This record gives sequence, structure tokens and C-alpha cells, in this order.
Amino acid sequence: SPLESPQDTNALVFRAFPAALGVSASSGFQVNSLAVPRRPQEAIGAIALLTHAKSGASMTLNVEYNQLDPLLRESFNEDGDVEDEETGFSPFPGNINQLVLELD
Repeated sequence: SPLESPQDTNALVFRAFPAALGVSASSGFQVNSLAVPRRPQEAIGAIALLTHAKSGASMTLNVEYNQLDPLLRESFNEDGDVEDEETGFSPFPGNINQLVLELD
């Protein structure tokens, strides 16, 4: 069964976390995270899938906003953190520090 520990400084999360619990449980996720749309260069950490160039190992994690643009310029896109033409948001959603963990 999943466990959610809402951050008490983010009152609006209480509207979203029941859905996160349900999706996490029905999908059998061991770990899940809530995120929000973010604008390019916005001062909020971003959720990103990072893949090691040599080993191919990958992990999804938070990249702090002041590290994201340089990382993207070096490895993903020479323009860095730019908006998606269709949505106007960054392709990297904002981390709001809400984790759902599976408990056995």
C-alpha cells in the first residue's frame, strides 16, 4: 500500500495527493512523485531523466533550477531550458517535493 507524506507548506497538494495515491497503488509504483508545469528558467527544481553516457544507466530525479540550464546546454540542447512550442512550458516539470512510497 502506498504512503504519501504531504509537505504541510503546500496546502494545495491535499487536492492532488488522493489521485497520486490511487494511481500509484493501481499502477504498482514503488516510488512516485508529484510535479507541476514550469516555465523555462523558472526558479524551481525540475524532474528529469538522466542517462549516463557511458554505462547507459538512468534515473529520474530532481535537478535544481540553477544546474538545469547548464546541464541541458552541455548534453541535450544548446539553447538550454526552453519552452515547448505547443504548450509554452518547459519539457521538464517542476518538483514540488511530494513523494509517494510503496509500503509492504
